[in-house]
Amino acid sequence: MSPRNGGRGTATDDSTWDAQEVISWCLDQDDPAAAFRAVSGIERTVGEPDEAQHWALPHHRRPGEPANAAAIRNARARFEQTEDLKDRAAARRHVFETHRLPSEADNPDDLLARQRERRRSLARASRWYDLRNQDGDVAELRIYDEISWWGISAEEFVRDLEQITAPEIRVAINSPGGDVFDAIAVYNALRAHPARVTTRVDSLAASAASIVVQAGDHRVMLTASQMMIHDAWGVVIGNAAEMREMADLLDMESDIIAGIYAARTGGDAEHFRALMRATTWLTAEQAVEAGLADEVVDPKPQDSLARRTLNDELAEAMGVVSGVIESAERVAALRADEGKRLSQVNRESLDELERRMEQVRALLDTPSTEDDIEREFARFVLLGADL
Repeated sequence: MSPRNGGRGTATDDSTWDAQEVISWCLDQDDPAAAFRAVSGIERTVGEPDEAQHWALPHHRRPGEPANAAAIRNARARFEQTEDLKDRAAARRHVFETHRLPSEADNPDDLLARQRERRRSLARASRWYDLRNQDGDVAELRIYDEISWWGISAEEFVRDLEQITAPEIRVAINSPGGDVFDAIAVYNALRAHPARVTTRVDSLAASAASIVVQAGDHRVMLTASQMMIHDAWGVVIGNAAEMREMADLLDMESDIIAGIYAARTGGDAEHFRALMRATTWLTAEQAVEAGLADEVVDPKPQDSLARRTLNDELAEAMGVVSGVIESAERVAALRADEGKRLSQVNRESLDELERRMEQVRALLDTPSTEDDIEREFARFVLLGADL
């Protein structure tokens, strides 16, 4: 082996690389998994090396020896496919920065490329949105972080959004805000998507996140959630002219945001600018009153509530019917002692009850929806109450 210094990184060796030989050596050790982690330089979460070696990133022939340049190149090429790394950001730094190849020693262009790659690595590690079920009936998009500041750009978000084929998109939001330009890009992308979009504030939609809420065809505030709106703000370093230029830009952006609020509410943009200048916090109910949301919703699943309501109705109906039958039996016994039958009115009511029971039997024998069952038992309860 002939170690070479890879610039500011650790030394590398440019001998040929035989991955199978390295794997075989690991398997011959008393603790193959520990040996494999040592030659990979990256801790894995689970799995023995012989079970998942394809996804590993070995790049040392033996523990403590310099990294092999060819193995580093292979590891970099396979990095995006590697799914079981415990810390992707640390792994990326290890194979892209800690181990520098000879050709990367002092090239400024390579340095910039590595810096860009590091930013992309950090962005992937702090993705501010999560997309699920994009090919199903309802795609679910969750924004639970700052928009773009420490995460990936709106460009990647829009690229993922364009892949959604579901007819409905639900966007769950719990975000303190973020980059105003990217938030507006997200807003416009959601508004332009052919799917029906429901935006839902799970806890907080502050600052730029309140813009994203307005993208919904239907906008929901969950119970106890909040919204905050304020003027755009930014940081600038420079002379007085540059400070004034930034102030003008911030005013323009604030006017644009107020225009979005006004367009979605049918209100006046200057009214919202006044609220923004005051940094206004809104409860869920206040957000609906201001027109920035359509309704406040209890997060309790409605389907479960409907099932419990039907069960309650059934229990009440059985109690009513049992009481009615007992009363009818007592009345019939008393009238029989007198040599009489039940009155015509009582007989007609019992006949009606019998017809209702036939309807119940039909419901049990044929498929039906919960709405149908609930409607029939509601009538059943009313009938019992009238007897």
